[in-house]
Amino acid sequence: MKRFDKQKKTGRRLCACLLGAVMAASLSGCNLGNDVEGLMRPPRTSGEQEAIQTALETYLGSATGYTLKYPQFGEHRSAFILEDLNGDGEDEALAFYQPGPGTRNVHINMLQKADGEWHSISDVEGASNDVEEIRFGDLDADGILEVIVGWNIYNVSDRQLTLYSLVGGTFSKWYDGLYSSMLVTDLTADGRDDLLVLKTDETGAGPSATLWSTMQKGSNEAVLSELGTVSLDGTIQSFRTVKTSPLSVATTGVYIDGERTSGGLVTEILYWDGNRLLAPLHDDSTGLTQISYRDVKIPSMDVDGDGQIEWPTCQPFSDTETEGSSEKDIPWKTDWLGWDYESGTASRKFTSVANRRDGYLLRLDDTWADRVTASYDTKEAVLRLYDVESGGKEILALRTRPAVYRTTTATTATSAVPTFSAEPSRTYSVEGEYTPSSPGTGAADSTAGGQGNKSLHDYRLLEEQEDGTRYEVWFSTEEPFNLTMEYIRYMFIYLK
Repeated sequence: MKRFDKQKKTGRRLCACLLGAVMAASLSGCNLGNDVEGLMRPPRTSGEQEAIQTALETYLGSATGYTLKYPQFGEHRSAFILEDLNGDGEDEALAFYQPGPGTRNVHINMLQKADGEWHSISDVEGASNDVEEIRFGDLDADGILEVIVGWNIYNVSDRQLTLYSLVGGTFSKWYDGLYSSMLVTDLTADGRDDLLVLKTDETGAGPSATLWSTMQKGSNEAVLSELGTVSLDGTIQSFRTVKTSPLSVATTGVYIDGERTSGGLVTEILYWDGNRLLAPLHDDSTGLTQISYRDVKIPSMDVDGDGQIEWPTCQPFSDTETEGSSEKDIPWKTDWLGWDYESGTASRKFTSVANRRDGYLLRLDDTWADRVTASYDTKEAVLRLYDVESGGKEILALRTRPAVYRTTTATTATSAVPTFSAEPSRTYSVEGEYTPSSPGTGAADSTAGGQGNKSLHDYRLLEEQEDGTRYEVWFSTEEPFNLTMEYIRYMFIYLK
């Protein structure tokens, strides 16, 4: 027991010393995290990555310290990335590391496996001490992947993009420039990947998109060339999502959601028509893209499952009080529009009620969409629909019952008392990590969302997510809506 007490005292002294060191470093303006990261030996990996790390250390030599660096965004988040770069069926390895302490730039080391052993074959210094993202693509159709690296440059809103070509197993810089977002895919339908570079207004020229593709020069040399540049909405300050969707059998469209300086979202569509890069929604005379703007941050998506992307336009219902309410607590009347490539026009697909707080929308039938209004009860997490023509009669109530995680607070050395947040419409258990809330069948509902009519609802389970969140519904079967459980499941769509 005395030995245990002595160990505890020693531990407390050590913690106090470390805390004092942290406080001293913060007061002196030092970045302790970066200093420690540069001085410490990286933790050991396991399996194949351990063998790659050992080979990297053999290349660096025992006298050189290093720090493993991890991409911050994108599909590849490891300091060691395995990819078949030369198309021989065997993976090469890329290792991202920062040599020595301080703020030196990140290096990329390529390793290959021969006779069961990893060996470093090429090393190149990057443009920054932080890696943003990693992409791969075969831009010259030679069967060898190019490596596209985004670098995080401090004090610059756009980032640095470097395109590396592998020539004879070594890195050769093919393209270097600023970017905000990028896409690597075949937009020109020529069987090779293209590079689409998006920029905000960092240079004062306004947001833009530039398409780069390779051109054959002679019999053996491919040259990266700019095919075209288009202006984007002049108020875009950042890009939220970049997705592709077919516009026709031979044409791929790029759907870009950009956030305006005002906070709303605007969607741009880009495509290559065989001769030019086009942005059909953009109005060059105003520099804006008004047709796809919305104040509400609902992204574009394939909302109806037809394989093409739609974008929303949103407005509150005419009788909805919005002042002082969060955007997420307002039920939005949302029209979804799609682009018709053949006619070159946008058209409405359908109307819905969007619930941003609980992450879903309800598709409204065209025959009765204009006679429906909605309210949202933030306390009970219930969305209600009403029939305007019948004096505001309630026709549907959909409530969300999220799963709640248990927490415990120790009160003595020998007991622990479970404590829970005081959230409405939830149940708790001290067994396991979480439990779904009670089904709610037969439970009495509260007032019908500000319409003044009381109702007692028997809720039925509509959907349940893997985390235990339940969506439960009550509905009227009266005309002209003729609601059924099957039809409500058709109406219910998750917001991605």
